[in-house]
Amino acid sequence: MQIHQKVLYLLLSSLTVSAAFAGNFKIDKDKSELAATMHASPPHGFTSVAKNYVYDIEIDPETLSVNKAVCSFKFADLDSGKNSRDKKMCKWMNVEKYPKAAFEMKSQLPDNASNEHVARGSFTMHGVERPITIAYTLKREGKQIILDGHCQFDHKDWGLEQVRLLFFAVDTLLKPHFHLVGTLEQ
Repeated sequence: MQIHQKVLYLLLSSLTVSAAFAGNFKIDKDKSELAATMHASPPHGFTSVAKNYVYDIEIDPETLSVNKAVCSFKFADLDSGKNSRDKKMCKWMNVEKYPKAAFEMKSQLPDNASNEHVARGSFTMHGVERPITIAYTLKREGKQIILDGHCQFDHKDWGLEQVRLLFFAVDTLLKPHFHLVGTLEQ
């Protein structure tokens, strides 16, 4: 089973990289953000931002519906604003063995109660693939397309232990979010 997971992970990673920038949604990374917020005790929080990521997003220009969405990033490219914390996170994530995380949209679900669209997909990290749902909004402002989304999940579902340092603990609930600004190209 381990070999099967590794082969699947490598295949997904290579497909994500080879498909980079194939979709019609071209993101302006200077105006966009892909990040995750975490909380720790005593009460404080921090956000890790992906300094670099690879994506392939296809949006129907008429209906503004997402037809395809694939995104990946390297954990070593996350920046929490504190170098020592980033180094500890890379060690905790075992980036030597599991350098990337990847999301691939599989289907659309009915809109939620907040009138957000909902996508179901698979998220792979730490060598484990699990289903997740992402709530998102999509709007046009002139020629710009703005895609905002969020989700949350427990990192223990991906085989990661809770981080504890003395009497501090980082909550196991991760809250990924994104704000992607770009244009549709034909």
